[in-house]
Amino acid sequence: MNHQNWDTVIINGKQAKPKRDAPLVSEKKIGGGKNSNHGNGLPSLTKKLDGDEITSLPTVSKSLSQQIITARNQAGLTQKELAQKINEKIDIVKGYESGEIIPNPNVTNKLQRALNTTFSK
Repeated sequence: MNHQNWDTVIINGKQAKPKRDAPLVSEKKIGGGKNSNHGNGLPSLTKKLDGDEITSLPTVSKSLSQQIITARNQAGLTQKELAQKINEKIDIVKGYESGEIIPNPNVTNKLQRALNTTFSK
């Protein structure tokens, strides 16, 4: 091993020296190791509700669901084929047809174009 150089290299004229006389101190970080959004200066996107104040999220109306089902059947498409045509997951199409999903205008527009129809609200 005569070909290796094991001498200390000093960069920028300073060599880091370990402090051996100072005691080792560890501190617990606030929120360390947690996936929380507290105290970062950003507004929270969740709303705290009182126990008696329950709000429901808007879902696809029953009439829109029926319009989608009718248009899909007239086009001769299955749910899977329609999902592939609009480049969405089949669960999205199932959710729209069952009325259990929160409506997204982008997906609604994709459905209208794929089925060559317009939906009345």
